[in-house]
Amino acid sequence: MQIYKFLERVFCYKNDIVFYKIYIGNFLTTLKMFFKLKQVPFKYNYLEEKPPQFNLNNEMRKKIKIKKENVDYEEKILRHFLVECMPKNYIEGFKIRLTEARNNFFPKSIKFIYSCNIFSDYLFKYWTADQINNGAKIIYGQHGANYNTFLYDTRLEHELNISDIYLSWGWRGKSDKIKPCCMFLASNKNVHAKKQNDKILFLPGIFFHQVEPVLMRTLSINLFDVPSTKKITNFFDDLKKEILSKIYVKPHPAERKIKLKEILKNNKELKFLDKKLDPFKISKDYALILFSNLDSTAFYQFISLNKPCVVIVSNCSEILKEEYKKEWKDMLDAKVFHETPDSLIKFIDENNDILGWWNSPITKKAVTAFRLNNCKFESDIPSSLCKVIKNFKLLTIKNER
Repeated sequence: MQIYKFLERVFCYKNDIVFYKIYIGNFLTTLKMFFKLKQVPFKYNYLEEKPPQFNLNNEMRKKIKIKKENVDYEEKILRHFLVECMPKNYIEGFKIRLTEARNNFFPKSIKFIYSCNIFSDYLFKYWTADQINNGAKIIYGQHGANYNTFLYDTRLEHELNISDIYLSWGWRGKSDKIKPCCMFLASNKNVHAKKQNDKILFLPGIFFHQVEPVLMRTLSINLFDVPSTKKITNFFDDLKKEILSKIYVKPHPAERKIKLKEILKNNKELKFLDKKLDPFKISKDYALILFSNLDSTAFYQFISLNKPCVVIVSNCSEILKEEYKKEWKDMLDAKVFHETPDSLIKFIDENNDILGWWNSPITKKAVTAFRLNNCKFESDIPSSLCKVIKNFKLLTIKNER
């Protein structure tokens, strides 16, 4: 830790931006962004292996007052439990953790913080909040799929609240903070097939038992048709054996309790790949990518790169924003989206020319519109992002005068 602090103080004292988990590609593309913004490269990514534990202090928590007036009965119950549910890291450990963050190798003072992920790293969150109190500006980038698509999205609401400028994958919103950029996670990736073939790569989400509760990040657990063991076995059981033999399955890298290989053990024609494989490095060997649900960042990355994809989605007509309904319908008509496994099975069974389908007018039109609004392609991602950040810095300096 001390050597990190020494190096940071010696080499980065002129930096005015801290980059933290910005996800724009490999080392070279990230380095290019540092140089374009005239910053000395330094990796601040820091995740504690074992955060300290604190004892519950009921006397301290009794002093926290949560308003319960003018709310309905259900919300009143939730507010009652808020004090009990607040993490000890933020209540009992507040003073200790804030001191640790200030004494870490993070800069003592910074003008701008650029990140796409301030979720779970406690010390960095403490340091960021402290810097905001001292005048730092937050440049926040989109992290994940389905932003701005549905009527309610607590992720986006929170991220807009904490940021001074918000970099989206291409969509525009009502807030002036939102700057439509591009799918910056698609940098330096070549995913197109080396030669025409009929192989299919299946990239599933994490699978859960039907009775296991799943907390989704948006409206309900059924919003993205969370993959279940029953649904996935039914889908593959209904496929013809000659189609099964063309499918290669790469399990989700985070799968733990439920192993996809065990679930699909009766479908002996399927071929399983190592879950640690990078899907973008192997995708050139496949004509089509199959996804089990739309809440997948990889789906948006592949669409941005114009790789043929299909995905099973739920019927979301009642919760879609009005401006997305035509886009959604066009993707269904083009057979990129499928609301039922039967629809997808029929598509795979009847479609022998993947490239012909993907380049057909109806599919091309739907995918192009979806890509432009949700995962815009940009050939020079570092330059595109730097332009937005430089303009924001100039505007900030102008407003401070």
